[in-house]
Amino acid sequence: IIRNFMKNGKKIETIRDIRGRQDFDQNTVFKQKDFLRIAGEKLSFEQLENRAVTVSPPNAPNIKDVRVLFALSKGCNTCSVLLDEAYREKKLEVQLNEITRLSMRIPSMVSNDHVNKITGLNQSFKWNKSIFDQTQIGGIAPFMQIYGILRTYDTITYLPFDWSLNDVL
Repeated sequence: IIRNFMKNGKKIETIRDIRGRQDFDQNTVFKQKDFLRIAGEKLSFEQLENRAVTVSPPNAPNIKDVRVLFALSKGCNTCSVLLDEAYREKKLEVQLNEITRLSMRIPSMVSNDHVNKITGLNQSFKWNKSIFDQTQIGGIAPFMQIYGILRTYDTITYLPFDWSLNDVL
């Protein structure tokens, strides 16, 4: 985003304005391997995200830590909030809990329509459903309860995803 913030003399409005080598769905900036170099290996943002969620919490080996999904915001309006400090090994457990709890309170992440008894979830829950199912907690609803969403309904809808960039302060 920073590298491509200005395009043709104007600020980009959405991540989709940063085209990959083809169209957005086929070869996005998230899939391009030449964007990141980590430990000498070229990775795409998508590969980094996929590897990060395979990390197990210290108290539950072989279980995926879905909280990492909230720490890896894509910089869009409907993504999780950004933590205002660097993630640190000694504080990681507290930081992951904090970013998850804060993100779950955003209406674009989770919203309940109590009149019609419908829970609206961010598209990221749909995209990562298999990861939530593989957690020690065992699914999206129990996970949400741990992080303050005490009520969910049997009818689930997925909220529209807004790829517009977060505001820059």
